[in-house]
Amino acid sequence: MKKKLVTMLLCGAMVTMVAVPEAVFGEKIVVFAGETQQQILKEAIERASKAIDEMIFDNGTRPEAIIQVAKEAAENTEAIGELEEIEVAFSTEAGKEFTKIDMTETTQGKIQGILCFTYKGETKELGVNRVMGYPVEDDKNSENVMNAINDALNKLVYDNSLEGDTILKAAEEKATVYGAHVVWDTSEAGKFQKKEATMSEEGVIQGTLVVTLADGSMETIEIKKYIEELSQGGVVSQTPTPTVRVTVTQKPGLSATPAITKATEKEKDTDVNIVAFEKTLSKTKTDTKDVKGSSYKKLQPKLKESKDKIKLSWKKQEKADGYLVYGAACGKKMVKLATMNKNSKVSFTQKNLKEKTYYKYMVVAFQKDKEDKKEILEISSTVYGVTTGGKYSNTKKVSADSKIIIKKGKKSKLNAKVTLVGKRQKIYSGKLRYVSENTSIATVSKTGVVTGKKKGSCYVYAYGQNGISKRIKIVVK
Repeated sequence: MKKKLVTMLLCGAMVTMVAVPEAVFGEKIVVFAGETQQQILKEAIERASKAIDEMIFDNGTRPEAIIQVAKEAAENTEAIGELEEIEVAFSTEAGKEFTKIDMTETTQGKIQGILCFTYKGETKELGVNRVMGYPVEDDKNSENVMNAINDALNKLVYDNSLEGDTILKAAEEKATVYGAHVVWDTSEAGKFQKKEATMSEEGVIQGTLVVTLADGSMETIEIKKYIEELSQGGVVSQTPTPTVRVTVTQKPGLSATPAITKATEKEKDTDVNIVAFEKTLSKTKTDTKDVKGSSYKKLQPKLKESKDKIKLSWKKQEKADGYLVYGAACGKKMVKLATMNKNSKVSFTQKNLKEKTYYKYMVVAFQKDKEDKKEILEISSTVYGVTTGGKYSNTKKVSADSKIIIKKGKKSKLNAKVTLVGKRQKIYSGKLRYVSENTSIATVSKTGVVTGKKKGSCYVYAYGQNGISKRIKIVVK
């Protein structure tokens, strides 16, 4: 992509703009009274620009998500103190505000606006201008269609004023992009129903949407959202959040795909445990080590890489009420990519990635207490994947003996080996890592040396950077 260098004359001083990709980002520099603020904001803008450039822009992209990514990247500037912050918001000036035109099968979409960065009274602007292409055939699969529809439903405010036609329209607008069609179920049990909230009783909105996909297959989405009792003023006593509890149920003869809620600034967790974890995560150098309290043995995350997308999958946890997915390009700080409910598939696919690039991911399983607050159940280790097309590849297979027998107090070195997809691999956490399922029976070192602790048997996992593993049975006599 061509770049252009722009020179501007502001307040009697010549200012040279930073070279940025043409038609993607444009930068307007304001001359500050202090050189320190100017340099800090310049570096912050550069960081934010790169972070935004790595975002996936589609019909579900919201301004809050862009602001969150830009703010987190900007505040990683080393010169900014821990208690200082950079304010980030889209301009409210006419022609500079955030605007979005959704893409359809016949029309390209567009996202644009001017982000304003403010630090110690000084302001600098960054232009965002993205054109979105048409959905390709691979994007029209069941999971992507249902995710897009659920995302639209999650943005609605469920109160006494919401009608069935509004819900249907929101779902249909997303469905048509993928060649799908949505109608309300006409059966007595599935038809749209609304009971308005009163001052003495909560209301409910419910019904079943039937989605006909482009290939003729059908899926259903069951909606059931409660409306809070009205306050004395005749309005809902608690303002409903934009997040609707959408579940997908399977009707006889129909398949179903659960909802995935993308993480945005408005949906950012306020639960104490999650906030504390994310603070620790932000301070962890996840390119080289796992976040405190994480382990491979329970969730066992693994990646499947292709040219422009990576699929993360993990083992379902029976006690989990949902999962949080975190990820980023290697060299960047991890951010939340998705919040998934307990009925979701235990997988997450990130698309439109740069080819020949390393990315990292991790999963957090959570439970909910009586007040619906999230409590961390399990934290996975970090796994690393590389999109194809370059000189680097990742683990294809881990081989080792399926079983070893050792005596209590004795040691034995595992003969685990990694087979790569290609010939070269860039090492982040280590070519091979090891974990024992039960350390009271047998432990394993970073180099794969097993020590028998007491009589019994357990499994040790040897796993590569992308989570591909080999399970080895250890028998201690």
